[in-house]
Amino acid sequence: MGEVASTSLTTTGRVTRLRSTVSRRGNPYYWFELRDARSGITVFSFGTPECPEGTRATVEGRFDKEKQVSGRTFYNEISASRIRC
Repeated sequence: MGEVASTSLTTTGRVTRLRSTVSRRGNPYYWFELRDARSGITVFSFGTPECPEGTRATVEGRFDKEKQVSGRTFYNEISASRIRC
């Protein structure tokens, strides 16, 4: 996995556009957009969603301006290490 411009951060907003699925290997994961009054950012996490859509959440994790996973490139995403509703 390659990474460029990675930094730790904590941010708060409303959970929107929540999606979850299971990988080919059977591992559940999910992603959502965390929005505040002005903008939003994609949040990724393994497991099952902890906060329902529409709730306010605080996310701690690693922000990557660009990262590559299994030949795919993702931009401006937080890989969550902790999510609190």
